[in-house]
Amino acid sequence: MVRAAVLAACLLALAAGASAAAAAKTYNVGGCTGGSLKLEYVAPRENDDPIAKCLTSVRLDLSSDCQVTLTPLQSHGSHVPGLWAAAPELMGVGPIQNTHWIECPAGARGPIQATTSFASISNPGQRLEAVRRALIKAFASHVYGLDDYGNYNYELKGTLMVKRTGDPVYGDYNLWYAVTENTITSLDDIRQDDDINKLSVIERCSDLDYPLVPYDDAKTLCLDNASADGACPVNSYPVMMVPDLNEDDEKDTAFKVCGLCPAGTAGVGFGCTTCPAGTYSMVGGACNDCPAGTYSNAGSSVCIPCPTGTYASAPGTVECSACPEDSYAYIPGAVACVRCTKGVPEACIDGECSNVASSPATSIVSVSNMVATSSNSACDLAGAFEIPAYTKCSSWKADAPELQLAFRVAGDCSIQISPITDESCADPTDPKTSEDNDAFDPAVHPYGKIEMRGYYTYEPEGETFAIRSLFGVQIDDYTPKDSNVMLAIDAVTGNQLSLKFFGATTNPQTATLFPIVDALPVQPEVCASTLRVTGGIILGATPDIDVSCPAGSYFSAKELCPACPVGFSCPGSDDPEQAKFVPCGPNTYNPFLGFSGECQECPGLGLDTYTSYAAAQQCDVDRLDLACDSDDYKEEGSFAYDQASQQCQKCAAGTWRNYEASTECEPCPEGTYSAEGDATCTACPAGEYNPLQGLADQFEITGFHCVVCAEGSVALNTAKIADALASVGELGENPLEIGATVCDACPAGTFLPDYRMGCVACIEDTYRAGDATPENNVCKPIPAGYKLVSAEDKTAIEPCPKGQVSFYTSANQDNGDRVPSGKPAACMACSALAQELTTSEWTHTFAPRKGMTQCIPCPGGTIPANTGSGATLATASCKACPNGQFRDAYTKSASCAPCGPGKEVGPSSKMSCTMCRAGTYMNATRAGKTTTDANTCDLCPIHTYRPTMGALSCLPCPRGTQTSNTGNVECTACPIGYHNNQAGTICEAADKGTFVNTTGAYVSTPCPKGTWNNEEAQDNCNPCAPSKYSNTFGSTECKTCAAGTFSAGQSSFCSDCRAGYFAPAGAAACSPCKPGTYAPEGKSATCKMCPKGYQCPTNAMKAVGPCPKGTFSNKEGNKQCTPCPTNTYSNGGGSPLAPGPVMACIKCAPGTNTRGLTGQSKCQVIRPQVKRLF
Repeated sequence: MVRAAVLAACLLALAAGASAAAAAKTYNVGGCTGGSLKLEYVAPRENDDPIAKCLTSVRLDLSSDCQVTLTPLQSHGSHVPGLWAAAPELMGVGPIQNTHWIECPAGARGPIQATTSFASISNPGQRLEAVRRALIKAFASHVYGLDDYGNYNYELKGTLMVKRTGDPVYGDYNLWYAVTENTITSLDDIRQDDDINKLSVIERCSDLDYPLVPYDDAKTLCLDNASADGACPVNSYPVMMVPDLNEDDEKDTAFKVCGLCPAGTAGVGFGCTTCPAGTYSMVGGACNDCPAGTYSNAGSSVCIPCPTGTYASAPGTVECSACPEDSYAYIPGAVACVRCTKGVPEACIDGECSNVASSPATSIVSVSNMVATSSNSACDLAGAFEIPAYTKCSSWKADAPELQLAFRVAGDCSIQISPITDESCADPTDPKTSEDNDAFDPAVHPYGKIEMRGYYTYEPEGETFAIRSLFGVQIDDYTPKDSNVMLAIDAVTGNQLSLKFFGATTNPQTATLFPIVDALPVQPEVCASTLRVTGGIILGATPDIDVSCPAGSYFSAKELCPACPVGFSCPGSDDPEQAKFVPCGPNTYNPFLGFSGECQECPGLGLDTYTSYAAAQQCDVDRLDLACDSDDYKEEGSFAYDQASQQCQKCAAGTWRNYEASTECEPCPEGTYSAEGDATCTACPAGEYNPLQGLADQFEITGFHCVVCAEGSVALNTAKIADALASVGELGENPLEIGATVCDACPAGTFLPDYRMGCVACIEDTYRAGDATPENNVCKPIPAGYKLVSAEDKTAIEPCPKGQVSFYTSANQDNGDRVPSGKPAACMACSALAQELTTSEWTHTFAPRKGMTQCIPCPGGTIPANTGSGATLATASCKACPNGQFRDAYTKSASCAPCGPGKEVGPSSKMSCTMCRAGTYMNATRAGKTTTDANTCDLCPIHTYRPTMGALSCLPCPRGTQTSNTGNVECTACPIGYHNNQAGTICEAADKGTFVNTTGAYVSTPCPKGTWNNEEAQDNCNPCAPSKYSNTFGSTECKTCAAGTFSAGQSSFCSDCRAGYFAPAGAAACSPCKPGTYAPEGKSATCKMCPKGYQCPTNAMKAVGPCPKGTFSNKEGNKQCTPCPTNTYSNGGGSPLAPGPVMACIKCAPGTNTRGLTGQSKCQVIRPQVKRLF
């Protein structure tokens, strides 16, 4: 039996009855034990269910006031369907095309309140049932949410285990979750279906043992003690580890629960990683390549159809490819792009198209009665899913419709589908659709709305084509954004096609209603009509230019069988030469597309009726009066017959009609004008002119009847120089004539203040050059920086010379006085401005260029320099201040000021007097010089310094310091190896035999005994080498140790060698005397040879050793005494403390011998041998 640790079959019975009670009054339930459960989805694997995808791992929170909240823990990147259609198999070719996906909610939805129909809770079962219903609603509404009234946007019917019951998409099955964590202290509010077993966290692997397929796989997700330390099954990951408390084994884990990897991930049992781009995975499944026509980003749970204009020809695509040039893919999910040539589609396999360019074509089809496929009754698609053409074209509802459809296939394989031949809908200018017509009816669809649009798409497995529509790219121009009526056209057999209409929506609420889903007693609405190709080629037919074009169309070598246009009749024919379009004759018309009969005759006769020209769509031409000379016309003005409009029209503006002499309108002569229909032409008013015939009255456009001369010119009857002058404002004294035909410009030095008068002379201090123009009709003030060339001539100006300026006392020249005053042909020197304007404002200025409007200040450090006198006086340059003096840029003065001691002018180029910089000084003597020395402070001499500014002298460096150059603000400590003991002097190198190992030293230190150095500027002394010594301070070299003595290094004396050792002069250590020698005294320079009669057997012998008994020594330097020969002996040299010499062995006495042995200390008596006689 499945334990309570798993949410079992009836825990959340998401049944239809759960929503049935919602209509009754409800009350909020409270008093729950708050806390949360963590749920992990465990079965079935590779599930595409939206709940399983979006809630693979979920936390279920129950509040104390009985509100339920679900928080997804592993939903990132998972997608669920976002488009619903009554016939999803017709959205594209195959299950991929034209699909639409949306991402799972990233966070929790709002809490669901547990409610009951009881006013008060009387038993725990009522609260349990209320919480169950809240859990039902939380799971069922998580993916697509609730509306503002708490109703499902799109209810996912089913339950937890989660149990699905009769879901139209996913069928009947359960979603199984395991409880892996719990913080609810009392689970009385969440029980099993039998209300006996409380829910609890999984306690053993048998809790996941369920024998039915596909739930039996869940037991593999729990690893018991024997394998709990290993990896989870493939495509799952650890979600719950229970430690092993048994101390008798070495296992770490009692059991481990594994959760299925979320959609878009996979793993090998230790964790889940995102699937790479170009692949996808379902819950607990492996990463698989996306099929052709789709792509995916990393971590995708679904593959997205390639967008419009792209394709993917192979599986596992990361990014779709753009269609090749002159090809397209409108329907998302294309495996190949298509190109249409004369209406016939071609697939560009793997991006390769033929060399034939695209071209359009039109085909004609007839239709059958439209019926609903589920009931064979009339089509009920309406509202957002209305088929406007079906609504308006009345014959489509008849048993034998006269309606035909014209399929115009563009080169990119998009198809414009236009209803023709049915007079109820084939009139593009139906008066009922025009708001300006009295017959307007807003319920009648305009022609543009009943036209439809489809697109060729390619199916690679069968290598076939179909026509589909795009969601969001409407088949008309008015479809709502979230709901759309779709069309699908497929080849059937022979010349027959199947046309089907159905609804599709991205609104989850609409997706639950008719016509998208079942709404008993009818099924989802799909409306169908059989099409028969009567002209042209559609869906794979072989192109054939001899194909017949039916009535209502005509033959075109470029476009096959286009629909007959309005104003024409197309009888059709099996012979392409006869399948032509015939224009309606004059006084006839045809308002319908696809018309094949006789054009209608325009109704009525007489002046108040209408007729038509050839090829007319409507009768809208007035019947004609060619004379146009009735009294009514003459009284109203000038009229004449107009061929274009075929009626009497007023003479155009600029013309008039002489009824006595002509039937035509004639142009008005020069100097006159007329408005539309004027009886006569009128002379141009004074100040206006017209040089041409046929001038229309310009008053409505320009405010003048004729043309006004360009500003600065006057209007005259004949060409002459406009030199007549008049006073400003006296307009009546120099009037101009009417009917002028030419303009002439005012001469230089004059201007035209009003277009109705003559020219006027310029006033004082103004000028105007050249003939007047619109841009040059004002006497301008002499510009600042300029003067008149001549005071008597106000026609030319020239710039002021260098050193002189002119300007106005106000920025607005019209409000200020010119400087110099009263001298328009003169400018003024900068140095003269002070007297002219009684101010010192300009004493420090100059004018270095021609045409200057202001004198500019001399730069700091300079003063103005004048040249000339009187009218030629000029201030064109500046000169430098004398040495030792300055002037800043702000001082308005013609002279410089002295600077003084402790200061300088040089760094600022005489623009300021600044204190001497640190490291420099300026005394009174230097400051008083007239040379350039007075401009800058002098650098402090070497071994002196000055740390502050404004110094008159420098300070000597203290003992132990110096400077390396001049101009120092501080002194530097003597470096290591140097010293100085007198202020203001250089640091000296330490003498040989001394050292300085610090900076800033006053004196050097003598080398200690045992050390030396023989170079200057040393920071240490060298230790005497072994075999040498120094026994005085300040040594420049070490002495060599005498023979018999030695030193070990850095010694101040040499040590004597011990007895038994010797040392030559300059020895680092004493050497032991070798065997055969000895040294009886210390401080030996050499070892003595061992004398005869003695032996010296070892190293470092202090004294000779005696010969042992049985030996002797008869030469010097013996290491050991020699054994006595046979028949000799020796008594030895005695004690080592008092040895005696043994230089020879003693012969054995007679009667004795050594029995043939050597090295004997005594001889043996020879025994006599006894001989026996026989």
